[in-house]
Amino acid sequence: AGVASVFSVVNTAWLRPLPNEWENRLVRVMGIDPQRFVTWPVPLEVARAVRSGIGDQADIAAFDESSVQIRIADRAFRAYRTAIDEALLRVLRVRPSSGRAPTLAEYESDAPIVLVGEDVWRRELGENAFREGLVVEVDGVRREVIGVMPADFRFHSRASFWIPLPHEIESVSLVAEIGSHRSRYDIESLGNSALASGGTDGVRAGEWEISIRDVRFRGKNYLSTSLAQGFFIVSALLLLAAALTAGSLLQARTLSRQRGHATALALGASRSTLVRESMAEHTILAVSAAVVGIALTSLAVQALESVLPRDL
Repeated sequence: AGVASVFSVVNTAWLRPLPNEWENRLVRVMGIDPQRFVTWPVPLEVARAVRSGIGDQADIAAFDESSVQIRIADRAFRAYRTAIDEALLRVLRVRPSSGRAPTLAEYESDAPIVLVGEDVWRRELGENAFREGLVVEVDGVRREVIGVMPADFRFHSRASFWIPLPHEIESVSLVAEIGSHRSRYDIESLGNSALASGGTDGVRAGEWEISIRDVRFRGKNYLSTSLAQGFFIVSALLLLAAALTAGSLLQARTLSRQRGHATALALGASRSTLVRESMAEHTILAVSAAVVGIALTSLAVQALESVLPRDL
């Protein structure tokens, strides 16, 4: 248990820093439809009304994710693609690790371009360094690869291809970065006021509402909530069993040395000396176990991440 605690502190504070203030301002804008069901995505008309009502109080981005047919050279397969607007990369504060991001004109014209994931770039395209001119076919549309996304970038779920948001899209999912002087309640109130007043084609006054929720795709590599909870429960049980076993072994060792301690006392040793010796032995054992445990756990985590499916 001690080793796990030490590793958790090191892993959280050093290897994987805690979310910063920006991440705390990143939210999902959920819709509440006329039947009072919470939905994500929302109709495009609702998204436009919310954006208009909120104005510059939050930076709102839209995206759409779906499964598409991919063709690279002679190989065809299905994969997830995310269609994004010009605000999404800015809101998520991410840029391609190689190549470039789409321009505003490319977003507005729905240009035939695509950003690909690092795994696709190396595994499917067989490339190491970025070069222009490569083409990927996405649902029958030939698109030029203009950039490669960072290897540790995971957005929402499993997409490895990112294209400009098509004009004919009917519904979108919304994420937003709330301004530093605004609260979630402020943004929710502004959006709902806009929807309650109507004034947008296709949206009746008071028919839709919005609800601000946490973003569940913070960080780099992530697991679903239920799977993470399962791992935590199993790990906690294993650590409890290991701690009980170690405690029993140390207690047995202490009992086996009672005769030696009695002899040492008879020869003039003080109780404080015996206590210091015992504490020194346990400290050395604990520190050694912590160092080895941290090293092995770090290696095991890296190995596990390398073999887990990308869409887990």
